[in-house]
Amino acid sequence: MGGSIGLAALARRSCERVVGIGRDAARLAAAADLGAVTEVTTDLANGVKDVDLVVICTPSAQVANIARQVQAAAERPVIITDVASTKRQIIEDLGPDIVAGMRFVGSHPLCGSHLTGVEAAEPNLFRHQKIIVTPAQPRPLSVEVKDIVREVVFFWKALSGIPIEMSAEEHDQALAATSHTPHVIASLLAASTPCEVLSLVASGWLDTTRVAAGSVEIWRDILHQNRSMVVNSLKGFDSSLQKFITALESEDWDQVAKILEDGKNRRDAVGS
Repeated sequence: MGGSIGLAALARRSCERVVGIGRDAARLAAAADLGAVTEVTTDLANGVKDVDLVVICTPSAQVANIARQVQAAAERPVIITDVASTKRQIIEDLGPDIVAGMRFVGSHPLCGSHLTGVEAAEPNLFRHQKIIVTPAQPRPLSVEVKDIVREVVFFWKALSGIPIEMSAEEHDQALAATSHTPHVIASLLAASTPCEVLSLVASGWLDTTRVAAGSVEIWRDILHQNRSMVVNSLKGFDSSLQKFITALESEDWDQVAKILEDGKNRRDAVGS
């Protein structure tokens, strides 16, 4: 995600500098070779001291700690955002820092794939894609927070994204249903498929389980931070599954068809 942000920002000339900060010098060099950054450093304090905006592209559990490091190192007011798939826990963790003046607004681009690393970066990743922006303050927003949100929204628009503002609570509830629970289900489907039939899987199985190939570390953090919302969503899925099992066992083909039709209609409503 970080590589795609750098490529998109530089391609659209929305900034003059993109500083790549990380722990792995080889990966940073690869980002520079790809043209995703204009300079690199393994020293976070040196990398953020004179920038205007920092986008944290790490697993959810690391965002709050890195945001604090950025705030401590910045030599001028800096806006901090992220691309993590959860928001409530991050904003709760940063609560005292935000009260003390940290200019943090959460972001979550609803795009990307299970692939990781700068090699998978795409300059047009955000084009016409929804980017959820979550202010770290309940509505109504203060004038200062509105200004910070406006800057973050402008940044994503400059990358051709479509920013959508909502609360952290609304974000986590929605993503539990549309992203986190589907990932769990895909992983369980893949894990429950007998090894002896894996040589026979075709496009249906591959399409349904694609996201199960995502980073276990990243998804463990997501599920940890959004546990209660995911549990509720999974319970709803379990209720639907039990109804379907009951319909199959009782040979209630009208009910089977109704459930399949409901699923088809909702999928068709989204489009390709």
